[in-house]
Amino acid sequence: MIERAAADGSGHREGTRVVGLVDAGAWAQFAAIPVASIPDGTPTRLCTLMADGRLDGQIELEGSWREPSVALDALLERRIGGKAVLYVN
Repeated sequence: MIERAAADGSGHREGTRVVGLVDAGAWAQFAAIPVASIPDGTPTRLCTLMADGRLDGQIELEGSWREPSVALDALLERRIGGKAVLYVN
């Protein structure tokens, strides 16, 4: 959700529900990033949980899709809580 609108009026207005994408490893409660409006009526349960601070979006394991066994072993052996990302490289 837009907490504070751009001073020059170029962005979304305060209170607008939005979704955005940040580079790997970036996480903040407040960030200046490119965003898109979420149309009214869109199911937004995950967005609401994230905005309320009730969704843990941390990544516990990152790896190459060329070596999926590292992530699979970690998941199967319960060494991570299920948040693994494999990058296409």
